[in-house]
Amino acid sequence: MAEPRELKRVRSALFTPGTEAARLRKSVGSGSDVCIFDLEDSVPADRVAQARRTVTDAVDELASSARIWVRVHEASDPRMAEDVQALPLDRIEGLVLPKVSSERDVAACSSAVAAAHGRQGLPYMAIIENAAGVLNADRIARSPGVALLALGRFDLAAEIGIDPDQRTPALSESGHSVCTIGVPLREATSLTRSIWVLARRSVATPTMISVRAEQPKHIMRAR
Repeated sequence: MAEPRELKRVRSALFTPGTEAARLRKSVGSGSDVCIFDLEDSVPADRVAQARRTVTDAVDELASSARIWVRVHEASDPRMAEDVQALPLDRIEGLVLPKVSSERDVAACSSAVAAAHGRQGLPYMAIIENAAGVLNADRIARSPGVALLALGRFDLAAEIGIDPDQRTPALSESGHSVCTIGVPLREATSLTRSIWVLARRSVATPTMISVRAEQPKHIMRAR
């Protein structure tokens, strides 16, 4: 797969459940640089097929007026390939890949995109939500197609058994590891699913963006 094309500036993103057509329409007026339509965590298992149809319809309707990304299921879940196959890949800006543990997860998504005849260079946001992903962050960041990195603080904290709201050395070190070059971070006021996002213009120059959900959480930014 070709490297992703240079992205337009990304300073903020908004996740919205893929089951909610009215909220998807509303999200494009939120002021966020990108809108992320979700097929994963916010969608009950018995409504995934419906969410795919709703998201596809919303993309067809709204792609000309917003920069739309879609979060699919994790690479180890058969629903990931089904998500990719169902999406209008030529009309979205990129895919969000959850629970990425290694470069193999990125490659699995690329294979699904190729099988669905998706366009060359479709960019990915890889969300690191477990210890394996932290340890492999550098290789994930260098994987073909990866343009953005994110750290899912709550899921990572649950896996390693720490309080996500405390400034623990383990969590701080994880954030430092995902910022492969060690971009200095400071905590902003409240914010999002506690996802810390790095917009990687190149591996050597990551920068943070804010991500918002529908309730307050923590946002991390670069200075």
